[in-house]
Amino acid sequence: MTRPSLSSERGFTIVETMVAMVVLVVGLIGVAGMMDHAVQASVTTKAREGGVALQREIVETAKGLAYDSLTPSSVVSQLRAANPGLVDAGDPGWQIKRRNITYTISVGVCSVDDPSDLYGTHDAATFCATGAGKATAAQCRAALGTSGSIAGEGIASGYVVGDCGLDTNANGSVNNLTENVVGCVTGHCADSDDKNPDDYKRIVVLVRWSQGGGSRFALQSTTMPYPGFSGAPRITGLSTTVASPLTTTTPSVISWKATTNRPAASVSWFVNGVGKGNAASSTDPNLWSFGWNIGTPSSSTVPNTGEVLDGAYDIGAKAFGNYGTFGPMRTETMILNRRRPYPPAGLLVAQVGNIVKLSWRTNPEGDIDGYRIYRESSGVVEDVTPSSSGILDATSADDTSPPASGTWKYYVVAVDKEPTTTAPREGDKSDQFAVVRPNAAPTGPTNVNATRSGGTVTVTWTGSLDTDGTVVSYQVYRDGQALRDRYGNPVAAKGQLSFTDATASDGPHSYYVAAVDDRGAESDPVGGQTV
Repeated sequence: MTRPSLSSERGFTIVETMVAMVVLVVGLIGVAGMMDHAVQASVTTKAREGGVALQREIVETAKGLAYDSLTPSSVVSQLRAANPGLVDAGDPGWQIKRRNITYTISVGVCSVDDPSDLYGTHDAATFCATGAGKATAAQCRAALGTSGSIAGEGIASGYVVGDCGLDTNANGSVNNLTENVVGCVTGHCADSDDKNPDDYKRIVVLVRWSQGGGSRFALQSTTMPYPGFSGAPRITGLSTTVASPLTTTTPSVISWKATTNRPAASVSWFVNGVGKGNAASSTDPNLWSFGWNIGTPSSSTVPNTGEVLDGAYDIGAKAFGNYGTFGPMRTETMILNRRRPYPPAGLLVAQVGNIVKLSWRTNPEGDIDGYRIYRESSGVVEDVTPSSSGILDATSADDTSPPASGTWKYYVVAVDKEPTTTAPREGDKSDQFAVVRPNAAPTGPTNVNATRSGGTVTVTWTGSLDTDGTVVSYQVYRDGQALRDRYGNPVAAKGQLSFTDATASDGPHSYYVAAVDDRGAESDPVGGQTV
């Protein structure tokens, strides 16, 4: 019987062994990578779960607070006081440590005026600049980034900061959420049809962390409806016996009465949103009164001390509870139209070539419809207002067709409405400026040069010539060549050929110089060098 031959007893070669080791190592590296990815994913999930849970806890705590205690300035302190688990654990900002992960929090709250019941006059310090929100998800993702910083990536500005919950100054409170910071973005802040515009609160909560991957933030915006009569004391009535518009010189004090829906600890009153003081209480705990001192209109061309100028004013009142909580502000509009407009101030007149240029300051009254321009010579008065309506709504204009000869005085008047007929009513004349025609303008200064030394700029030039008059001064312009760009007083004496601007530390400026003669003519401004 023949025995079968045995297989070869040779072992593995070195090459085979090395190949096997490489295969094994590659496999182990893959397993290690998978384990590392799994650990990272676990950390990310753990951090996000904790952040979302903390965010929900903050929202529920906020909804458990009294409606009127939720204000931009007090919401953070109210939350910490109401929930011991939300006490600040460190800096920077409002930090809370959960499951060995540090979370940074910002919370903001503001009131929203629901458009379904009209819009009302807003308290800019408490109402949302964007109503129910305007920033998009893409804008918030870009602003927040992935750094974990509660201030975001530093690229957001305006209402985006507030809508995305950013806390740029690390005090725990969302920035740029209300109208008094970024203004009204939604475009409905000036109406006054709704006397109680605080329809609900908008609560914005941002939680950030640094562990794990991904975006590392949880952002939520929720609402809390106004509780109605269960809230803080509120003004239910605001009235005066003085009819609006007031067109007489008396009274000098307008008395107002404010009625609250329940006894209030105090009532403050406001004019155009600016606090003026506290109302006085009466024997009726729901009745309060205050007086608005409007003074007496002047019979001269200068307002009296303490005189409130004509215009529309929003008179408001706000009731406060025992612990500083308050209801929404109620406002009523009072219109004053007690005298014709005061003279426009700051009139500037210059004859440049065959054009007479005029510029003046806006009248301080709030009921001005516009202005009219007149020129006068030897009893002849001509209306030269460059407007088809006869009233100019700007504060500068040109007389492009002045008379060929003579001395003409220019002046401006403001125009409002006569209270009985509502016809245009002219006010007092401004200062008058004389222009002599014909009159050739001086030549422009030459070699205009501006040099800077720190916050001081020195402008120098070579003098001008005048063929039919005398150069009496030079006028310096800064950052423009319009009359309103005149800077400082004219440089006195034609021999003075320099000007020093000691207030130029706020940035680069451009300078021009024009020559002025003794008959009201002015050369074109020369220069434009920026330093």
